[in-house]
Amino acid sequence: MKSLLLTIIFSVLLISCGEGVKRLDPFRWESVETGFDAVTLELEQAFQNYIPIDSLWGKVGRLKRLSEGCDSGDVRRVRCCYWDARVLWRAGYRDSALMMVEETMPLIDSVRYTYDFFRFRSLLRQMSKTKGVRSYHEIDEELRFYNSVGDAPMTAAIYINFATNLYPIGELDKSLDYMHKADEINRALGYYKVVAKNAINVANIQFRRGNVEEGKAMLLGLLKNPDITGDANAYNLVLRNLYAYTNDVEWLLKAYRTVEDDDDYRDLQGIYEAFISSHYEEVGKSDSAVVYSRRAMGNISFINDYGYKGLVMSAYSATMEREGKIDSALYYQKQYVLYSDSDYVQNQQSEVLRLVNVREVSLAMARENERVQRVRLYFVAALFALLLLGGIIYFMLYRKQKRHQLAVRDSRLVMEKSRRQLLAVMLAMEDKNNMLDALREEIEGMRKEGIIGAQEAGRLENLIKLHLAGGEEWDTFQQLFVEVNPDFVSRLHAAYPTLSDSYVRLATYIYMGLDNNKIARLLMIRPESVKQARWRLRRMMGLDKDTPLDDAIKALGDVKAG
Repeated sequence: MKSLLLTIIFSVLLISCGEGVKRLDPFRWESVETGFDAVTLELEQAFQNYIPIDSLWGKVGRLKRLSEGCDSGDVRRVRCCYWDARVLWRAGYRDSALMMVEETMPLIDSVRYTYDFFRFRSLLRQMSKTKGVRSYHEIDEELRFYNSVGDAPMTAAIYINFATNLYPIGELDKSLDYMHKADEINRALGYYKVVAKNAINVANIQFRRGNVEEGKAMLLGLLKNPDITGDANAYNLVLRNLYAYTNDVEWLLKAYRTVEDDDDYRDLQGIYEAFISSHYEEVGKSDSAVVYSRRAMGNISFINDYGYKGLVMSAYSATMEREGKIDSALYYQKQYVLYSDSDYVQNQQSEVLRLVNVREVSLAMARENERVQRVRLYFVAALFALLLLGGIIYFMLYRKQKRHQLAVRDSRLVMEKSRRQLLAVMLAMEDKNNMLDALREEIEGMRKEGIIGAQEAGRLENLIKLHLAGGEEWDTFQQLFVEVNPDFVSRLHAAYPTLSDSYVRLATYIYMGLDNNKIARLLMIRPESVKQARWRLRRMMGLDKDTPLDDAIKALGDVKAG
């Protein structure tokens, strides 16, 4: 039992020590300074709510001003680089953002600021598009870390990362499961915009699973969502996916119109233009096909995907052929084949990676299940420990309560015994006084009848008075009275310190509820003398004429100790 208690105490200490570092909530950055922490949380919420870039730049500027004068390795400067890189990435300056993250990573004290290290690594992984086994290892490690520090938003973000890595390799059910886990967390946090944008991913998975109508319904529903229509990137992605899965060119044209005049989307312009050109070629609108193929060729340098580059080359080859430029047509057709072969090789490599990644995903899932089981085991153990500790505390309190009840009962028994003894002493005193009074009256009658001499009668009366005035009975009575009413005499002395013993005795009898005749017999005075003594006691206590003496004395005994 002793070792178990020590284990429980040690566990509580570990938990309390683990909370020694003050962290922000719900994200788990270590606190550095109140103003800096506040802006950090503002930026977190701003990214979750997809506020405009200008507002993001403004918040990053405030953060930089708060870190002015800090060394380059100071955690505040490091965090400024983190947010600067995120805004650059969202604004489309991806190379600059990646360079900033790569330059800052070596400056992070990964031991002291582990959370900062993982946030940077998560960002670097997404920016550099880490793939394959390494990606799964990193995601798995990040997921376990964010779970361990209780960072729910980042846990949800990593779930989405995991799902988007599972999606291309065909692990659709697992991908959908992680998406739902992320949505559940984000809904609980109130990040509904994140949930809305993640619905695009969920719809894509449904299409890939063969649930075409369900996926289409989800995307059409998103077109009515202001969180989607208010975000150009998200809106364009929904339109693009609708075209990809329905082959309805109207969605393609709408998607193209959203990026047609924006130089930041030259890659998308080229891809859309190649698709539009192919469509017009199929429906016999050759002139339109030529126009869009030339536009696509002008944007090909911005396209990185070999498959899409091949699509542009194929469309332009058709244009050259239509214009009678056979050599150029053959050249671009060869380029199309080269890009297609490169795309085929990439797909083959992806298939090899898929087989490797399936194994890694299975291992990661096994580790995740093991972690969940371990958390459950810890929870059950902690619950058992708490129940056991609660049982021990309850048992101790129960025993304490029982001891208290026994003590109260014993005290009441002692009090009752003292009260009965007090009544017995009072009765004995009264009986003795009655007997002595009767004896004195008998002696007085014998003296009058001459049976006994006057001198002898006086001696006997004095002897009787001596017994009536005896202090032994009063001492015994007072001792028992104090046991039954422990505070009365002390309160009487405290309230009226000038009272003599005879008036204390009178007050005691009054408190006991004795009438004037009984008091007179106990004090060996006449009832008239008792009345005079009561009047003097009233004056000593300073009572007004409207306050009964008996009530004032009993009030002293009824006062509760503070």
